[in-house]
Amino acid sequence: MQPIPRLNNTEEVTKTNRSRNAIALVVTVLVAIIWWQTSYWYETYLLETQGAQIEQELTNNTQELSAGLYKRISLIEGLAAFIETEMKPTGNYDESSRQRTQSFMSGLFSSMPGLRGFTIAPEGVVEQVYPMEGNSQALGHDLYSDPRPFMQKAIQRALAAKGQITHSQPYELKQGGLGLVARLPVYQEGRVWGIVAVALNVIPVLREAKLIDPESKINIALRSADGVVFFGNPDIFKQTNLVQRVSLPDGDWELAAVSVIKNESMQLQLQTFQTFSAAFLVLLGGLIVAFYQNAHRRVTEHGRATFASDLPGEEIDSIGLTLQDIQQDSHAASLQQRNSQTKHRPPGWLPPALASIAIILASLGFYWFLLGNDTDNRQLELNQDLAGLNSKILHQLNANQAYLEILALELSENRLNAADFIEKGGRYVQDHPGLINVTLADAEFVIQQTTPYEENKQVIGLSLSLPEPKRASRLAKNTAMSVYTKPFVVIQGDFAFEIYVPIFKNGEFFGTLGGVYSLRSLLESMTTSMERDRYSINLLNESGDMLYSTGHQTTNIALAKSIPISPLNNALWLSMSAKNKFFSRQMLMLLFPAALFVFGLSFVLWLQFRESSRYWAINKALQQSQRYFHSIAHGSPMAIIIHDASSGQILYANSRAGELLKVDEDSIAGFCIQDFCISECDYSNIVSQVKQDLRLDDHEIQMINNHEEIFWGAVSSQPATYGTGLALITSVTDLTEKIKYQKRLYRQANHDVLTGLPNRNMAFSRLKQTLKLVEAAGEKAALMLIDLDGFKKINDNFGHSAGDELLKEIAKRLSGTVGKNDTIARLGGDEFTAVLSGWIDLSEVADVANSIIEQCALPVAIGNHEVMVGASIGIAIYPDDGNNHENLMIHADAAMYQGKREGRNTWRFYSEEMSEEIRDRLIMEGELRYALEREQFHLEYQPLFSGRNEKIIGAEALLRWLNPKFNQVPPSVFIPMAESLGLINEIGEWVLQTVCKDITIWQECSYMPEYISINVSGYQLRNDDFIDMIKRNLIDHELPGCVLELEITESALLENNFKNLTIFESLHKLGVRIAIDDFGVGYSSLSYLRQFPFDTLKIDQSFIKDVPHQQAASQLINAIITMTKELGLKIVAEGIENELQLEFLRLLDCDLLQGYFLSIPLKKAEFEAICQSANDASSSLNATEFSINSYMSINGSSENQSQYSLDIAIENTNSSKIHAVDSFEPSQMLEKEITIPVAKENENEAVTEQAS
Repeated sequence: MQPIPRLNNTEEVTKTNRSRNAIALVVTVLVAIIWWQTSYWYETYLLETQGAQIEQELTNNTQELSAGLYKRISLIEGLAAFIETEMKPTGNYDESSRQRTQSFMSGLFSSMPGLRGFTIAPEGVVEQVYPMEGNSQALGHDLYSDPRPFMQKAIQRALAAKGQITHSQPYELKQGGLGLVARLPVYQEGRVWGIVAVALNVIPVLREAKLIDPESKINIALRSADGVVFFGNPDIFKQTNLVQRVSLPDGDWELAAVSVIKNESMQLQLQTFQTFSAAFLVLLGGLIVAFYQNAHRRVTEHGRATFASDLPGEEIDSIGLTLQDIQQDSHAASLQQRNSQTKHRPPGWLPPALASIAIILASLGFYWFLLGNDTDNRQLELNQDLAGLNSKILHQLNANQAYLEILALELSENRLNAADFIEKGGRYVQDHPGLINVTLADAEFVIQQTTPYEENKQVIGLSLSLPEPKRASRLAKNTAMSVYTKPFVVIQGDFAFEIYVPIFKNGEFFGTLGGVYSLRSLLESMTTSMERDRYSINLLNESGDMLYSTGHQTTNIALAKSIPISPLNNALWLSMSAKNKFFSRQMLMLLFPAALFVFGLSFVLWLQFRESSRYWAINKALQQSQRYFHSIAHGSPMAIIIHDASSGQILYANSRAGELLKVDEDSIAGFCIQDFCISECDYSNIVSQVKQDLRLDDHEIQMINNHEEIFWGAVSSQPATYGTGLALITSVTDLTEKIKYQKRLYRQANHDVLTGLPNRNMAFSRLKQTLKLVEAAGEKAALMLIDLDGFKKINDNFGHSAGDELLKEIAKRLSGTVGKNDTIARLGGDEFTAVLSGWIDLSEVADVANSIIEQCALPVAIGNHEVMVGASIGIAIYPDDGNNHENLMIHADAAMYQGKREGRNTWRFYSEEMSEEIRDRLIMEGELRYALEREQFHLEYQPLFSGRNEKIIGAEALLRWLNPKFNQVPPSVFIPMAESLGLINEIGEWVLQTVCKDITIWQECSYMPEYISINVSGYQLRNDDFIDMIKRNLIDHELPGCVLELEITESALLENNFKNLTIFESLHKLGVRIAIDDFGVGYSSLSYLRQFPFDTLKIDQSFIKDVPHQQAASQLINAIITMTKELGLKIVAEGIENELQLEFLRLLDCDLLQGYFLSIPLKKAEFEAICQSANDASSSLNATEFSINSYMSINGSSENQSQYSLDIAIENTNSSKIHAVDSFEPSQMLEKEITIPVAKENENEAVTEQAS
């Protein structure tokens, strides 16, 4: 039998010690690693937190700055709107309007600080400013003619901004301060009337945004969009990446910031955390080691007990030993002794050593904590002291300024002589150390007196010639306000600044009072010795360079702050930084014992109350959790239900659940959750989803409440243990209002509000969907673009409400013309579209188009009137005309405009030629926009000959466009294009200026015509500046109104008859002649001849071409001439192309003749030559003689002109007979009113006819 194994005591102890040392080493390494990692994490956290705080503060301040600037700049929008409103009733800006505007500007000016003044400049000339003080010199200044390049650029930008606010970059205001000027053009009937501007000082806005607040934790710098730093130290942009944009209406600024809380402050926080975390980790490591030792001891004891109990009795008996024998064995005795020692082992050195280390580290952390708090307190004190010192300086500067202004008043009123000035000023300077002397300069800026006299008499007779005194003194004179200089070096070599107060005697400039401040004297007089002991106080310039400092001792750069001294307008900054200081020795002696006592006592109490605290904390957490649950559940806007997972039995529900499910809260526990599901499978799906994913979020289902009302709900659920079973916590959110809102939003986003038809978005969506379907089916689709003809005239004459009613009716009719699978939509204005599918032949598409045109042509009752419109339709076929919706829209639009050009109220299919026309038109439009600038226009003159002799009485000015790409472009092409592009007014004014310029030259020549006729478009008549433009050009060229005749087409008379009548009366007052052009075409009505004050009537060439060989045309011409002469009007026949027409019109005594047979349109030099030749020749002819050959000799050979043979016999003076192909008697003309049947033409066509 084997003997019982015996353990060696020395080996066991050694093994145990090794194990303990290994564990201690491992724990120490782990603690060190954890401490290093947490320190690194906390340092990163501090950096990120500090950065986030600075960024947040900068973001808030930037937003406040943007809002403050925008609020002030946007005031001119209100001013512009006020002026436009003032001009609406009468179209004028009279004296009463100016007074009301002045009151309005007064209210705007007082609404917020930082505003320096408002300016109103009609036609670019400054007429009003507010306030008048300091701004009166701007009155009468012509902004448009300002020669300064930067001002020209600013005005051009303002005018080109199309109603948007523009502003300058920040600059130094003449009145002092950092400012900018915002400008906005004012419009009158679509024309620029003038410019309004506001000047503001940026410094109050920065102060309002707390960017120069002493309490701020950041120092800032600002630079403009062109990179110029106009506020703060430029080096800030190099020191930081924290740069944000300050949003402005016209270009952004950049704002950079650096923290005034430097790394030293963060280092204190990091050291505090490191010491506290080290103390905690030391304690934690000690506990781990102690726990390991305790566990190891228990395991060892258990192993030993197991070893002894496992020895069987039989084995013991067989070797002749009893239990007493074993116990008496030396090994057993040693084992029993060690067990006894383990149970009563004294405390080791490790726990108290670890506790001591922890206490020392915690105390050190407490010290760093106090030091950090002390730093924050000192920073707060520094900010307060800085604000207080700044306030003292401002108070002293303001008081000194007020005193100097009183002295200036006394001098201007002769109440103070030179001796009194020296005595009185000397006493004041002596009592106020910051002010070192006061000077009196005359009107030529030469110093005449100074006080104190003896110390400063050497400056008498000197001129204020240094740059800063020279600038400030002249500015004080010009603005009649006190002005500070920037800091500058005086003769003695020290830095100083001055204030200049202007003196005016009887309204005339008398001189200036100058107060001189020494930076050294000012700072030393304003600070106490205690402040200079605690802080280093500095004065800096606007670039951050030091001008003066109270001391150069080492300072704590973590405690520093700079703010500007406001009266000097950012030119002088006050800086304060704290000097290094630490806790006193007494404070340190008090801190350590107190920290050790408190921490040691806390540690002991923690050991005593550990278990009780743990149970109490558990109980409290449970109660608190219950309270939180009930509070959250009953206060939640969602229905919260706890129910059994298997049966669905409701176990708990909050009050919102009872409201939603229409069940009393007390009785809801009797229901199952399935009772409120429309389908039982909905609940099964919820349970299975929760069991699978352990949660369910926002599952939308339809539910039903106890009143059998169906609603939509969003269900979220997750499992929880309830008793011994599984329960689900389910929340239900009522989505009824959300669904309604979504449907309403969908309709608003996809349907036209007025007609209820699909809007542009839905139309394109359905078009895309249709294209996909027909592509898959191998079919075709059609896109129709429908534009209503004549809608604008109805809208203008009957009002927008009538136009809306018309659109509603047309929308109903269009909806009935297409199939149920097709789409009718409104694109906007009077444009509609139709998407057709399912057709087989193009004839079906054409039938739909014809149906649409027929429906649109039916009369529509609007109030007591019936109106009619037409429809022009362009059709594009998929895929023939385009493989996507964009191409189809473009091609349908091209087809529609082709239909409009061919007469309107029709439809056209797209063809490739249409796209080419559109491309050519777009290129031509681009060329036309720059034609005037590139000097591609010129005028030609077509003479108007007298019907009684060969004399040239007048001429018609015809506009010609010679373009490098399109050569000679016909007026019938580019005139309507200019009207559609809004260029006609500009071109028309150029024509008028050119004609007036030529007439001015021709007035020196006796043979030149009496007047020049100019064609005027209906668009020009709608321009409110039309009369002023005529008047302005006549005045500029010193011409009488009778040298001009304006030709108006009949179509232009239809628009705003009352306004046209007012315009014509104004023209007659100026002496300008008015002619009705192309009489007999367009909307001819004899009532126009009676209603409007015409001077001349021009018979259209379409009537002239058929005389004299057609009797009806000849009778009609005879009637028109007879009627016109009876009305006292001149008659002009245009379009004469042969000698027969000429002789016929001479026979009818037509006043003036015009046509290619007489003369083609001529350039200026050729026109002057023909006038000289024709008028010189006519002076030698008898009034009854007329030789066409003289004109033929001037205009060239007549070989290519039509030849006619006409025998004319004049039988007597009362009766004329014309023998030709067709003959008639003039006496046979009908003696009754004649109605001239003509086709109604649109405005563009009328203008085209006019232009040709």
